[in-house]
Amino acid sequence: MSPAFLFRASIILGPLLAIAAAVYGHLAAPAQPEDVQHVLAYSGHGGLLPNSDGEPSPTDIALLAVGAFFILIAVGTQIALFFYWRPARFLFTVITLAAFAFQPWLGMTVSLGLESTGNDLATFCSGITLALAYWSPVADRFDPPA
Repeated sequence: MSPAFLFRASIILGPLLAIAAAVYGHLAAPAQPEDVQHVLAYSGHGGLLPNSDGEPSPTDIALLAVGAFFILIAVGTQIALFFYWRPARFLFTVITLAAFAFQPWLGMTVSLGLESTGNDLATFCSGITLALAYWSPVADRFDPPA
């Protein structure tokens, strides 16, 4: 398997696995026994956003806007990486580090096993993308034209 193929496959597969994990978690949670649903309800407690069903506060809306902007930048970066745009490599590294740095402020994470596996595989794909972008023949495609 060529490094270029593996690089592009990891770019596509990472977000798809994360989306599949999120969809599975959302759809499978209601089908779980009541005691499991009760435990799953704790996901996010202690984070920046309180778990409430009430009216969103201005802080909630601001954090949602920042999150949406972050997601748009991440999607754009994934697309730019696919086409070997040089700044995308650095931007993807920054986004990945920022996502890890932000994790402690998301609160407690409770997820189903398959959901957790999907998220772990998505993170693994991001690692493959970073490794190939910097330390493989794919890295040469990001060099400026001579």
